[in-house]
Amino acid sequence: MVLKYQLVLEDLDVLVSVRSDEDLKHRLDEYDCLESEGKLQCFLFPSNPIFIKAQPFSSNPQQIEQRYFEAINGIVWSGSFANVKLSRSTAN
Repeated sequence: MVLKYQLVLEDLDVLVSVRSDEDLKHRLDEYDCLESEGKLQCFLFPSNPIFIKAQPFSSNPQQIEQRYFEAINGIVWSGSFANVKLSRSTAN
């Protein structure tokens, strides 16, 4: 897995990879200094992503962006794809 974090006060399209323990320590020190500025946002990505040809969702760029937005905001899909409901994630 690859750990990436969002820079404080930056857009979500700016993610920095953590490549060593020193990188992580630097990030935590930065967060401690700017704690009142916002929350720490970290993301885990697979180091070797798996690409599936038959996806339940279209590979349309707008739908991919929508799924990214939903993931960032903690929206999870439940139920079958024919009967999709949105529910808010309570794991924070």
